[in-house]
Amino acid sequence: VVSGEVRRALFNDPRFQRGVKVLSPTAQPAVVEGSLQLTAANGPPTMALAQWWSTQSILPGQPDTLASGARRWSNHYKWVVLGPVGSTDGDVDLYCDGIAEWNGAWRTRTEHWPHLLVQESAVIAGQPFLNQTQRLDFIVDLNLKRISENREPGYSPSLHAGEFVIYFTVQNRSGGAGTSDFFWFGLKPYDTRNAKPGLYQAFDRGTGKYTYNIGVPFWSRGMSPSEWRHVQVDLLPYIKRGFAEARAAGALRDSGDLADYKIGGFNMGWEMTGHVSGELQIKNFSLSS
Repeated sequence: VVSGEVRRALFNDPRFQRGVKVLSPTAQPAVVEGSLQLTAANGPPTMALAQWWSTQSILPGQPDTLASGARRWSNHYKWVVLGPVGSTDGDVDLYCDGIAEWNGAWRTRTEHWPHLLVQESAVIAGQPFLNQTQRLDFIVDLNLKRISENREPGYSPSLHAGEFVIYFTVQNRSGGAGTSDFFWFGLKPYDTRNAKPGLYQAFDRGTGKYTYNIGVPFWSRGMSPSEWRHVQVDLLPYIKRGFAEARAAGALRDSGDLADYKIGGFNMGWEMTGHVSGELQIKNFSLSS
């Protein structure tokens, strides 16, 4: 980033100080069940908590107040911690217990799996089209606080894992042909199967949209428990490469012009396809152009 350059933040509450709207585990389209908030003084949530195909919603439930001033909502399968900026337990902490979720059963190839994700689908108004910006600066600090995995008989690495992923939608906002079409652009800071996750490309089974996940090519090594890791990277070159790959694969057929596309939203958190429990803390999340 050039000294003195003014950057435009693309998300409304990247430090999660307004809390999150809680989406129901199974209903499609999503039903808002309520909200988790550290305080209502900062306004209503713009972020959401997705818990797709989880055994039990985190609501209803009353939070515990931690010594740091953060609040923790929990049940047998998950917890969410929201803390003040600068708190030892902030900004947000996600724990998902896939061992409890699967309860001894192994996922088959056609089954869905539990998620615990924070997300936002509506970004700051007035953000540029991708041909109008020179950079997309992404920053986040991540702490893998704990991880546990069982690989009993029945385990298959092609089906069973614990992954912490970050996805952005790159969406046609032209108002013309292909409006609302998108592809998934992602990073994968952690995967129980790979010490340092790499490139993944495929069509997403759930949405049918093309997925281009770069892993963490800017790290020399992967994550270790109880160690903060910093991400600071210009995503625009990677997104341009993913856009080209999506088009080559037959996606985004109505427009091959970056002048039609913007960042449409994001999600970030756990996907548990195997017998894995994990907790990860997130601070200083931002995307700016």
